[in-house]
Amino acid sequence: MAMLNGYKLKGPCDQCPFRSDGKGLRHMRPGRLLDLKEVSDFSCHKTVKYDSADPERDALTCGGWLAMQWRCERSFPKLTALAASLGAFQPEDLRTDEVFDSWQSADDHQNDEIKCSGE
Repeated sequence: MAMLNGYKLKGPCDQCPFRSDGKGLRHMRPGRLLDLKEVSDFSCHKTVKYDSADPERDALTCGGWLAMQWRCERSFPKLTALAASLGAFQPEDLRTDEVFDSWQSADDHQNDEIKCSGE
């Protein structure tokens, strides 16, 4: 889980499942993104060291998840809210225009059938 210096990402990366432009990864089980609405922190997959004994020790909080929390809830889970209040990040700096406007929309998009080009 990210400590105070783990809130550097301000929006979704090029593979983030929270991207609303359809370019993010689409591999999560149905309902997984809805579950993430309730977690206290969510690490960016690009910053997790999967070969480490403590893979999330230095991971950054997912910028897409942060932007979704702010855009959809206008609040954060307790730990993230504490980090914001201590100046780890400013909610107004989050790129909320790059993520879905609801958790349900994000989850629905994850589970849309992926069409092959030319279909």
